[in-house]
Amino acid sequence: MASSRLDEAVNYVRHLVKNRRKPYPIAIDMAAKEFGIGTKEISHQLNPPKREIKWTKPNLRDELGEYFENQDTKTYLFKKGYQFTSDEELLDFLSRGKMKELSRFQLAGMDNITTNPDDFQKELKEEGYADSYNLMRKELQSKTKITLPAPILLKIGNRYYGFAGNRRMNLAWSNNLPVKFWIVDTPDMSPTQKSLF
Repeated sequence: MASSRLDEAVNYVRHLVKNRRKPYPIAIDMAAKEFGIGTKEISHQLNPPKREIKWTKPNLRDELGEYFENQDTKTYLFKKGYQFTSDEELLDFLSRGKMKELSRFQLAGMDNITTNPDDFQKELKEEGYADSYNLMRKELQSKTKITLPAPILLKIGNRYYGFAGNRRMNLAWSNNLPVKFWIVDTPDMSPTQKSLF
C-alpha cells in the first residue's frame, strides 16, 4: 500500500514538472504534502542510487558441496572425463580458474546456467531456493553496494557449465549489473573427445 502511494507521488512529481513546469524541488515538496510521504523517499524513488556488486574470488572450499552433494554435477563431469574423490583433488581443479566478465547472452543455451528471467522465477519457487536470494536482494537494495563471491563456471571444451552461483548471477542480471565469473577452463576429456587429441 505504501509503495503504491509512493508511486502515485512520483507520478505526481513528474506531472508537475512536465505539465506545470515546476522545478523538481518544488514539485517534490508539493507531492510530499499531497501524499504525506517524505521528500527523501520521493527523491530516492525518482533517482535510485546506482547499485554495484563487487565480485571477489570465491572461497572454493565453501563450494565443494556443489560437486559432492549434487549428483547431476557429478554425472555431467564424469561424462566429460572428470571425477574427484577428495576435497583436495576438487580444490586443485577449481583453483586453476581466473576472473572474467561474461554477459547473459554469452551464456545463453549453455549447461546448468539459468539465463532466462522467467525460468529463474520458477526456480525461486522451489523450497528453500529463494531464501538466500532474497537476503542478497534486500542487502543490495539497502546498501546499494555489496561484495559477493564470483559465480563459478567450468569451461569444458567450448561449453560453459554452471558449477555454483546461479542466484548471485541472476541477482546481478536482474539489476542490470555485470557479472564476473571464476572460470575454470579445461579440455573435454570424454572418451569421444580424447580420440581427437
